[in-house]
Amino acid sequence: MSLELPKQVCALDIETQESISERPFEQYSIAVVGTKIYSLQDGSYEADDYRYFLADQFDALGAFLHGFDGLIVGHNILSFDYRVLHPMIPLHGVVERTVDTLAFLHAQRRSSGNRRGSLKLQTLAQANLGVGKTLKGEKIPRLWKQGKHAEVIAYNEQDCTLAQGLWWKLVGERRIRIGSDTIRIDAKDVSSLTGGDPMFTFDTWRQKIERDGYVLFPQRSRQQGRVPATGLDDEEASFYEPETESRYYSLYCDRCDRTYLFEAHMQPGFSDWEVFNCPDCGQEFGEKRADLGKEVIGSLKGNYGAGTYQGIVPDAFTTVVAAHVRATRPKWAMPMLRSQPDLPERPMTERCTLCGRLIEEVAYENPVDGTPICTGCLTACRWLIALK
Repeated sequence: MSLELPKQVCALDIETQESISERPFEQYSIAVVGTKIYSLQDGSYEADDYRYFLADQFDALGAFLHGFDGLIVGHNILSFDYRVLHPMIPLHGVVERTVDTLAFLHAQRRSSGNRRGSLKLQTLAQANLGVGKTLKGEKIPRLWKQGKHAEVIAYNEQDCTLAQGLWWKLVGERRIRIGSDTIRIDAKDVSSLTGGDPMFTFDTWRQKIERDGYVLFPQRSRQQGRVPATGLDDEEASFYEPETESRYYSLYCDRCDRTYLFEAHMQPGFSDWEVFNCPDCGQEFGEKRADLGKEVIGSLKGNYGAGTYQGIVPDAFTTVVAAHVRATRPKWAMPMLRSQPDLPERPMTERCTLCGRLIEEVAYENPVDGTPICTGCLTACRWLIALK
């Protein structure tokens, strides 16, 4: 099977002025949008030009994207970058020419049966390209607000470089290292990476984002009623997965003599791991599960130990979590569940409104909307970020 490579590839990546939070990405403020063009020369790609656009240059960005007739690549571009950009620029005809390496790799990993190993751009780039990001992503909003725009723009260009490098690794070598395993890419799958078989049209992408928020992850059981009836085919619907849950990690840094509390967001059925580092000195704590990313929500001076928590965190961090919840989830009726006995009991014949399972024991009242939830969803904290 001969492979027709695009003559030009544009890597796109955005930086926002806010840290990742629970509010819709469409409400984020843009710091910078970076684009880096690569041209095909003698069977490989050479970098031509890096160009960045600021928040007052959306007209120019839209004109650039619609005028560029090559392939656009990005890592999580369909679920994040385009969601942030969608209110600012038209994406008709742009989505059709876009390849999302994260969405592609999730599909590949599902088919291989291997769910261990992080799909974060930093981890994949270090393992497969031998280079990584220039800064920690969580520092970008603060640096931008401090006026250190040159550092943020350099970071953005490096992300564009890594995204294109990862794409070319998949296309040129047809293999990728994830964790301790190497996944090989079939020739038939390369067509979607080179634009021959578009992942989405604009209409199917918009429909999916408006319905689910993400283009990633496998669908829940149709018997559980988790997949709404739509005009999307089974292959597109296979990215559907609405549920997420929170996990909290307390991690102690002996250099800083401080314990940090991280909130990680997970996707049921997956096991995507990410390296956790001290946000102040950078010391590596080790890998923890964080399928959909993580954020530092607070810290305390001294050693409060390391631990993993779902539902209830150590008493010392209760006020930290409560303040974080109130700031990021203002619609919640209650910020934290402290003890199960305080929750009203319900009959044993109802189904959990989050997972759909029949509640055989006691049901608890979801403080968000008053609907019944099971003990599993309560302790996994799924009620916290299952807002619709």
